[in-house]
Amino acid sequence: MKKLYYSIGEVSQLLNEEQYTLRYWEKEFPIVKPHKNRGGNRVYSPTDYEILVLIHKLLREKDYNIKKISEVFSSFDSKADIIKEKDKILSSNMMLKPQPIRKAIPENKTSAAPYNKAMDIINEILDILDE
Repeated sequence: MKKLYYSIGEVSQLLNEEQYTLRYWEKEFPIVKPHKNRGGNRVYSPTDYEILVLIHKLLREKDYNIKKISEVFSSFDSKADIIKEKDKILSSNMMLKPQPIRKAIPENKTSAAPYNKAMDIINEILDILDE
C-alpha cells in the first residue's frame, strides 16, 4: 500500500540521509515543497518522495552536482514530468558532462607554448574520462 505522506524522519531513514540534508535539498531544489501538518512538521507527498529518491541517486550514485541537477529539473514543466522521465534522467548523461576547460593564453606570448601544451593534455584526459 502506498503511503499518503511521509514524515521527514521516515524519508531520512529510507534514504539514509540526515534530516538537515533533506531541508537543504528543499532550498536547493524548489520543486520539492513538503507541506506542514498541524504540528508544523514537514510531510512529503509520494511525488516529493520520488523526487528526493531521484536527487539522492543522482548525487550519491551518479556523483552529479546540485547545479547540474537543478539545470536538468528546470527543463521540465512539473514534478510529474520529472517522475515520468526519471529512468531517462538516471540512464543518460543529460547535460551532465564536464565542460571543457577554456584555453586562456597568457599575455606573455613566450610563455604561452608550455601552457597550451598542458591545456591540451588536460583536455585529452577529460575526453578519455567522458568515454
